[in-house]
Parts: sequence; C-alpha cells; structure tokens
Amino acid sequence: MARRCLPYCGLILLLGIIASSSGSNQVPLPDETEATEHLAAAEEPVEDTSTSAQSDTTDEVVEQLVLEGMQRQAEEQREEERRQVKEAEDTKRQLQEEQRQKQEEQQQSLETLRRQQAQRQKQQLSEENARLKEAQKQKQLEKERLMLQQKQDEQREERLLEENARPQEQVDEKARLAEQSSKQEYLQAQQDAQDEQYQETSSTAGSQFENEPVDRAEHTLPGSGDTSPYSTSDDLLSPDTYSEPEQETADAATSSRKQADAVPEVWPESTAPPEVPEAAAEVFEAGEALVNGSNPSHARAYEKFVEAADMGNIKAREYVAIAHLLGDHLVRDWSKAYDMLSALAKDHGSSKAHFYLGIMYAFGLHVNASQSRALVYYTFSTMGREPLSKMAMGYRHLTGATVPETCETALAYYAAVAEDVVPHVSISGGEMVSRVRLTDDSESGGQLSEDLVQFYHYRALKSDASAQMALGQLYMQGGQGVGVDLQEALHFFTMAHKGGNTNAGGFIGQIYAEGSDAVPQDNATALRYLQEAAKENSPPGLYGLGMFYLNGQVVEKNMNKALEYLRKAARQGWPDAQLQLGILSFNGVKGSPNYAEAANYFTQASQSGHVLAYYYLARINAEGLQTVRSCPTALGLYKNVAERGSWSKSLMVAYNHYKAKRYEVALLLYIVLAEAGYEVAQSNVAYLLDKGLARFGLSTHSAYQKAILHWSRAAVQGAAAARVRLGDYHYYGLGTEVDFENAALHYRVASENQQNAQAMFNLGFMHENGIGMKQDLHLAKRMYDQAARTSAEASVPVGLALLKLNSKMYMDWFPMLLAAIDLEKWTQSVPEDWDISLMTILAVVLGFVWLLRRANNQEQERRRVEAAAAAAAAATFAMEGRAG
Repeated sequence: MARRCLPYCGLILLLGIIASSSGSNQVPLPDETEATEHLAAAEEPVEDTSTSAQSDTTDEVVEQLVLEGMQRQAEEQREEERRQVKEAEDTKRQLQEEQRQKQEEQQQSLETLRRQQAQRQKQQLSEENARLKEAQKQKQLEKERLMLQQKQDEQREERLLEENARPQEQVDEKARLAEQSSKQEYLQAQQDAQDEQYQETSSTAGSQFENEPVDRAEHTLPGSGDTSPYSTSDDLLSPDTYSEPEQETADAATSSRKQADAVPEVWPESTAPPEVPEAAAEVFEAGEALVNGSNPSHARAYEKFVEAADMGNIKAREYVAIAHLLGDHLVRDWSKAYDMLSALAKDHGSSKAHFYLGIMYAFGLHVNASQSRALVYYTFSTMGREPLSKMAMGYRHLTGATVPETCETALAYYAAVAEDVVPHVSISGGEMVSRVRLTDDSESGGQLSEDLVQFYHYRALKSDASAQMALGQLYMQGGQGVGVDLQEALHFFTMAHKGGNTNAGGFIGQIYAEGSDAVPQDNATALRYLQEAAKENSPPGLYGLGMFYLNGQVVEKNMNKALEYLRKAARQGWPDAQLQLGILSFNGVKGSPNYAEAANYFTQASQSGHVLAYYYLARINAEGLQTVRSCPTALGLYKNVAERGSWSKSLMVAYNHYKAKRYEVALLLYIVLAEAGYEVAQSNVAYLLDKGLARFGLSTHSAYQKAILHWSRAAVQGAAAARVRLGDYHYYGLGTEVDFENAALHYRVASENQQNAQAMFNLGFMHENGIGMKQDLHLAKRMYDQAARTSAEASVPVGLALLKLNSKMYMDWFPMLLAAIDLEKWTQSVPEDWDISLMTILAVVLGFVWLLRRANNQEQERRRVEAAAAAAAAATFAMEGRAG
C-alpha cells in the first residue's frame, strides 16, 4: 500500500513546490555569486531612487540572468549533440574501416581460392590428358588384342574345319570307293549279259531309243546330284519318325538311283541331247514368275522348279531341296533333302545348301544333333552370300553360343547383312511384318487382328474417315496379317479424300509418285494431289512436294524449297521427312556433313520404327561419327535392320501354317528363323515343343530340353514370357531337375527388369508358402499388390490370393491375441447386466436408423408424386394442343 501511495505523494509534493515557486515570483539563479555582484552594481547608481524603480531593475536583472542561463544550457545541449554526432561519425568510420578490411580479406581469400582452383584445374587437365593418353594406349592395345584374338579365332575355326572335314572326307572317300566298286561290278554284269544278247538286240536298239520317250525322273546323267555319297546309316533317325508313305517314297528314290547307275556313260546317237542350261533357266524363271506374280500359284511354280532341277538348274535344285526339308510345298522327305543339299554343297559350294545342312545338324533333323558340325556348315555358308547364315553366326557371337562372345565379330556379320537389306528398303519404310508370339496369340484367341480389320472395314463403309485412313495405310504398308495392296490403299485413300481428309491427298500423291505394277506411275497426278495437300499444311503432302523439289521431278530442282517443305513436315513429326533431312545432313548436301544433326533426325524417325533410321544410327555409333563409338549400340541397331529383310516374311508364313493347324511346317520355319537369331521365332519354337503340337517323334523329356534351350535364348533377348516359362520349367522340373531357387531367380529377373505381373504373382506365392525362400507373408502381400497394379487382368487371381493370405495371417494372429488377453480378469470386470445395456444401445441405434430411412422414404415419395403430377400436366397440355 505504501508503494502505491509513494508516486501520488511525490506528485502532490511536486505540485506544491511548483505552486510555491510561482507564488513568490522568484526564479532560482544559476550562479549566486554573479547575482550578488549584479545586485550590488545595480544598487550603486540608484541609491536615491524609489522602491518601485529598484524592484523593476531587479526583475530585469533576474530575467537577463535567466536568459543567460537558458542560453548556456542550450549551448551545453548543442555541445552534447556535437559530441554525440562526432562519436557517431567515429563509430561509422570505424565500421567502414572494419568493413573495408573484411572486404580486403575476402578479396584476398577469393584470389587465393582462384589461384588454388586454377592450379587444381591445371592439375586435373594434366591428369585428364594423361588418362586420355592412357585410354588411347589401352584402346590401341585392346584393338591389337582383338585383332590377335580374331586371328586366333580364324585359325581355330580353320583347324576346326579341317578336323571336322577330315573324317567327313574319309567317309566320303570310303563311300565313293564302295559305290564305284559296286557300280563297276554291276556294269560288268550288265556288259556280259549284253554281249550274250548282242546279236538279238543290235537290230532293235536304235529304234527303241528313238521311239521310247526319255523319263527324266528315271534317267539322269551321272554327276547330276541325284545320288549322294553323304548318306550314311549312322546319321538317320529311328524309322518310327517316318510314316509309311514317306518310307515308300524313300524306297522309290533308292530304286531310281539304282536305275540311274545302269545308264551308260555316253548317250546313244539316236537319243535326244540333254537340255542346255538356257532351257533350264527359262523353266526356272517361269516358276519364279508364278511365285512372284499378283496371283501366286506355288503348286504350279514348284512343278516348274522340279522340272528345272531335273534339267540341272542349281537354284531350282536348292528350292526343291528346301521344300522337301520344310514340307511346305512338296512332300516332306528329309532323306532326299539331305542328299540333295549335300550334293549341292559338295559339288557346287552352294551357300544356301550349307546353311540348311547346318539347320539339320543344329536341331537334329534326320541326323544326330551336332552343334560343332552346324557351326562348320554355317561358317562355309557365310563365305557365300547367304544372309541367314551370317545372321546365325552373328547371333552366336553375340550370345556366345558355341563360340566366344565377341561384339566386334557379331557386328561385322550383322553389318554385312544390313548392307544387303538397305538397297531393297524404300524411303517410306517398305512392307511391315507382324511378329506374332504364339504365347500372346493363344491368350487372345488369335482373332484380334482379323476382328480389328473387319471392324475398320465396317467403319469405313459408314464413311468414318479415320477408319478409311487406317485401312489405306494398312494396305499401303502391310501388317496385321494383311499383305500390301496398293489398289485397295488407293481406294480407301480416295474415299477419305472425298470426305475432306487432307492427309489422304498426300498419300494418294505418294502412291502415284512411286508407282507399282498395281498403280502405274503418274507424276503429274501425284504433283496435283501433293500441292493440294501441302496447301492444307498436311505432313504427307509437304513431304511429297519437298521430295519433288529435291529430285527435280516434274518441277525444277530447288534445294531451298525442298528443305523448307521437308522441315515443315518434320516439325509435325512426319518420320519420312525426318529421315530425309537426316540423310541430307549425313551426306552433307549443302556443305560438310553434320552427324550430330543427322543423329537427332534419325533418332526421331527411329521412334516410328523406320528401318533406314536404324541403319544410319548404327553407322554413326559403329564408326564413332561425332560421338563416342559404341559397339553394343551399333550391334543392336544393325541386328534390327538385318531382321527386316525379305526373309522376315517367313514369320507370317509360319504363323499362317500354325493357324491352319500345319504345326510341323510352322515349327520347321520357326526353327530356321530361330537359328538366325529371331527372338519371336525362338519363343514360338519353344511354345510348339512345350505344348506338344509338333515334336517329330521326340520324347516328352527331349522336347522339354529343346524347349528350355529356345526359352533361354529368347529370355536372353529380353522376352519376359520366356523368362517366366524358364522359371516354370525349374519349378515343376520339366526337362530338368526341380530347382526352386533357380525358378525364383528367373521370376525375380522378369519381375524387376520386365515388370511382368505373372512373375510377381509367382514370387508372391513362393514367399507365402516359403518355397525356395524364407516364408514372409508381408512380402508376399507386397508382391501380390504389385502384380495387381501392373496388370488389370491380374486383379481377380490376386484378390483370391489376398483373401487366402489374409485368412492365413488372421489364423496366425488369433492365437497370439487370445494368449495376450486375460479372459478370466476380463470376464470379472464385466457387469452382470451387460446384456441389458448392450440391447438398449442396439435398440437406440436401430431406432435412429429407422427414423433416417423413414425420412428418406418420405422425401422420395414426395418427389415421385411431384414428378407424376408434372408428367400428367405435360400430357394434358399435349392433348389440348393436339385437340386445338
């Protein structure tokens, strides 16, 4: 309380002091001595004045003293202010000095850092130069090592060829000597018989030869290739492999060879001379015309080929031998095919015959399987111009199958094939080839492509421009089981063009500009359509018009206009324009080559699957043109180009045989392409063997072993389904021993690298049941969930698996929960009337729910009545309107 009163007391005291000082009219003097002196001085001259005058003087003096005091006080305040300002300036100068010193220190530090950084950069540059020199040195050493290794490989292959050829030459020599001995004995016996009957037959021999026609199937000149010293009993498969008709055919062929041996070495003068090679070539060309015509007739064509083969035409004999091997156009007869191929390989060095002999030894067709002999035949075949043998050798060096894994050697093989493919590829990419995996086809029922094409036909007849354009491009490039038909393509493009589609005119102009047997070339019509499309900024029209200016067709050649139109089309993503601009940059048409710009254009065009774009990108990476050389990248691109050759059409041929249930023919065609490195063919060979659709008499275990080989080859090339199937083989022990860990390894690779939902599901199942790994229910659930997110088709099996897994987890959790709960203590804590309380709570909840539903039903009933009333009013209004 005293503390609260003190301020008030002080205030009151202060007010009293002020009041007292104002009442006395006195001002305290700043200096008492000076005041006294002034008073004395003031009193001396006015001693006789009155009291009032003294008082006035005193007041003036006091006022003056007060003013002086105030002035002195103001001066002191100014002095204090000057002192403070000076101190502030000193402080400011001190701060500025400190700041300047800090800046100098920072500059010195930065300068030191710059010098250190420059020294480090100089040191790093010198180290980098040293590393580059070392890398170049290592590269040169590696190149020399590769050359040495390649030379050693060539020497090893030569030794292998010599070692493998020596036993074969010995066998051939023995067979040849035995054949000559038997032939001489037979001829001697025939000569003795003829001497006995010489007198009787001399008069009729000439007429017999003149009047009796010569059957070329039974009478063949020696050395024509119908007999073969390569046929040995050890190379044959079991007789159970062949059916009775084929065995009879083989016997007939043996009989005909014996008859051919009895033909005299010199034709009698009365007989007709053998056909000249020109006649055989004409027959062969007639057969090729039947195959390559607009309406091919393979049956008539192979009749011509057989006739030309009997006349000695080498290519015709190759065709006939391959047809007997595959059984697609002639009766399958592996014995006859082997004899013909062996004769062609030995007598004429046929590269195609060597390749197909390698196929027979690689798979074990008619002969015991031997990868070493297959490698020898492939090597001989690569010395010719057979592209499939080069692809087979390239694939083996790529994957290290029976040969050292060498990127450079594989690159050389695939690059050679790509150089043969490119001249036959048009700038538009050529015909598309569908690669159908039978595993996918079996899941979709094999009707997806056919149904899709039929749907587009239906929509096109309904004037759907998008369907008309899709069908036009389909018939223009082929694919989806549809061959190239430019007349149909022109028909659908014309329909779309009449409907107002601007791109259709560009395609029509392209068809007329390129020309074909179906649609003759017409540059004037093409130019008209292209100009019309280019005015609408259509990409195909701009590209076609740019090519006209580039090549000087119809219009005057103008490089600037060509580049302008091509760039406009390329900016709209037209792959043909991107490719053409890349080729121009690659070749340096308007200056030095710009490989970086070319690579950019080729990369854009390759996203549409253009073959030529892959080829030029392969060259850039293989030769290191303004980029780091990369053998694996170039090898992959060259392999892609090589697999686009004309022989890739055999994929669709094999698929058509498969759909027609000619499984053995399909399997043989797929085997040929699988040896050439086609991943789709490898998967399909494994699928046919796996399902038992075609096995050529192999046991189930042997078929599974060959299937494992082809599944493995396909999996190495990135086929996810093949990788999963490999895991299944190891899981169930198909063709191999049961190995759960190896199965889990394959599933994990397919899951992590290819994001395969089936592999994820299988891993979840193995984690759930502890098969091949430790049981982990939580990890199993994670794999199941991941499978469901990856594929919508896996949702149903994953749901069932999760239901089972949750049940298992609950069964494992429930006993632990019971063990953790003290039931006796819990039951004692429950009140006796707990059931009444529970029923009361349930009754209240149910009543609340009933009230909510009742209110909702009333609202719905009200809306229904209002709607019915509105409908009745509308009906009444309509009736009144009609009555009116």
